[in-house]
Amino acid sequence: MKTTSRIGGAVEPYLYPIATLTVVALLIELVALRVLTRTAIHIPGLERFAMGYRFVSEIGRFAFGAAFVLLFALIALVALTSGIRGKIGFTLVLSAFLSAAALAAAGAVSELALSVMTVAAVLAAPLLCLRVGSRPVSWTWTSPILLAFAFTVAGLPSIAQQMAPDLSVPVAGMWQAAEALVIIAGIALAAHVAGPLLWRSMIFGAVAGGIVLASLVVQPSTIEILMLWNLGLAGYFHPLIYAAGMAVFVYAVHGAWILDDRSVAIGAALVVAGGIGLHSTIRSAAFLMGVIILSDPTVIRSSGSHTFTRIAVSVDDAGPSL
Repeated sequence: MKTTSRIGGAVEPYLYPIATLTVVALLIELVALRVLTRTAIHIPGLERFAMGYRFVSEIGRFAFGAAFVLLFALIALVALTSGIRGKIGFTLVLSAFLSAAALAAAGAVSELALSVMTVAAVLAAPLLCLRVGSRPVSWTWTSPILLAFAFTVAGLPSIAQQMAPDLSVPVAGMWQAAEALVIIAGIALAAHVAGPLLWRSMIFGAVAGGIVLASLVVQPSTIEILMLWNLGLAGYFHPLIYAAGMAVFVYAVHGAWILDDRSVAIGAALVVAGGIGLHSTIRSAAFLMGVIILSDPTVIRSSGSHTFTRIAVSVDDAGPSL
């Protein structure tokens, strides 16, 4: 028992740095491979920028490899430390997912089995946190629970088609429901920064919302395709809804960051990098880890370090309390 505790104590200080590096690698891969290279192929005269295109592609591939190693190392370490801390539910969920992913990669289980296990793990993670989380039940759990349901709804059509290819599934309706859950979850993330309004975060949120709105108005088809590829969102709703959701989401993430609740920002970034639905194992892993961190941010914090607080807010940052 003492040996296990010592191992956990030795690992814990590395959880937050590994999670941070994982997010950086995933976001570089997202921008370089899933956005830039996919849109660049539609640019006339791309051959003139062939060297730059190859350079960006290589950066994206390197980031993908780094993200793969870092992400699965993070999942394994969080599974270990969660068990030591008594959060057995998280350990079981992450261990089951890792086992299914490894067996699927080895060809020992089917893609269908991996898909079912992935959806089950994502759905179970925030619900288990209601029992094993270190915080009292609050509105902060609304976002990860909604995200888990959104992932499940978006993944069910894929599972159904794998089980019975001839089965008629209302894919459009389920994707639309999943999108609605994601937008509400993004807005609910603001519960993590409850208190005085943060003006800098409001500015960042407003700018992000404005960019989303302008992009969807000017180039709706291109942006909707990128949203579907990268986030699992098909663009069923009015651009104003996505803009509002993005504005509040960025406000919450930036607010959590400047209030030293940076684990929340890391969890949100992992969710974005993963996207809803069953796209690939690494993206599902990122989403699962993000939902777990949003459910209980302490899973990537060292138990020997101080708990992040929300008191370091300057007068310039905080607006009037509402």
